[in-house]
Amino acid sequence: GRLMYVFQGHTAGVLSMAVSPTGTLLASGSSDGTVKLWRIDDGALARTISGSFIGRVLRVAFSPDGSLFALANHQCFLQVRRTDSGVLLRTLAQPNCLARQEGTVSAWGLTFSPDGEHLLAGESRPCCGGSLQQWDVDEYRPPITLLGYGLRFRDLTYSPDGSMLAVAFEGSPVFWLINASGGDPIRTFEGHSYQVNSVAFSPDGTLLVSGSGDHKVRLWRVEDGVWSHTLVGHDDDVNSVAFSPDGSTIVSGSEDGIVILWGILP
Repeated sequence: GRLMYVFQGHTAGVLSMAVSPTGTLLASGSSDGTVKLWRIDDGALARTISGSFIGRVLRVAFSPDGSLFALANHQCFLQVRRTDSGVLLRTLAQPNCLARQEGTVSAWGLTFSPDGEHLLAGESRPCCGGSLQQWDVDEYRPPITLLGYGLRFRDLTYSPDGSMLAVAFEGSPVFWLINASGGDPIRTFEGHSYQVNSVAFSPDGTLLVSGSGDHKVRLWRVEDGVWSHTLVGHDDDVNSVAFSPDGSTIVSGSEDGIVILWGILP
């Protein structure tokens, strides 16, 4: 891979990123309490969303059609917003965690289902048993708990066809590929020397990219779990990674406050 752009503007570590399905926007969430939307074609800042209601932004995710994006903050809330305006549509509270941890529980994993009807959040505190919670995007009702692992989620993402989930857990340099319907393990991915913070599928589902506390970005083949490339450019933990919709580029965000756009060589 080759470095293409560096996005600078956050005043603290970048914890999460997502690329819009159209490939035109990059959303970045930070410890500085903001979500920034950037234009990918020229690296310009399009919009900043901030306020005391945002808090430390742990994860951001776009809906499959790109009309919405969601964020998870450290105060135990999920927010769903319009991409074109940043307007807040709804706030989803995690009631069990609010009751047990007084609003301090973190949802590190966050992803829309491929059909856009559901939002999946992975809990990262023991109070919720490392559970996966599924929310209806358009309906106000309590979430459904899908799986309980007893481990703290660091990140999760659906495969493009919705049949698999890639999951990373707190403290582990290894991440897993599991069956989305039952949670059975399919494959492990080993190669990082420190905790894996973020994972993402390529649009065609053949590759996975991971970012780690070892400051590295790695590219993996889904079919056999073998890593093929290592991208080095950050000076601190890599907290978030994502593919562009056409699979030609990878974006990575780090605790160093920098977002890097990488070109994938054929």
